[in-house]
Amino acid sequence: MTNAIAPPVIIDVTPTREITPRSRRLPRLAMIAILLGGFALRVERLGVPSLWLDEMGQTTPALRGLGAVIDAARRHHGAAPLDYLLTWLALHVAHEDFVARMPAALLGTLTIALVYL
Repeated sequence: MTNAIAPPVIIDVTPTREITPRSRRLPRLAMIAILLGGFALRVERLGVPSLWLDEMGQTTPALRGLGAVIDAARRHHGAAPLDYLLTWLALHVAHEDFVARMPAALLGTLTIALVYL
């Protein structure tokens, strides 16, 4: 029995078809459709039911002012300060559950795009 080494396999990876502007557009359109679908699923029932306990813990300081937001973000270990700040900014638009949850929905949709990259 001999220990023969097989010759290397060469694989041709040249594209078999030409890349056109239309073929470049398709992945972008698919990504936009996925983003819009993800956003629609997130905001479909964003205003109901009323806020949960953890959401109240985030919106209550936001209603009290920026100083309360900073203190709350410091007190809660592992909390994302940006999330508290965005909630504070959103509640300047309107004091509604839908608006309070919108920053999380937008960041969740942005996550889809980041995973794509």
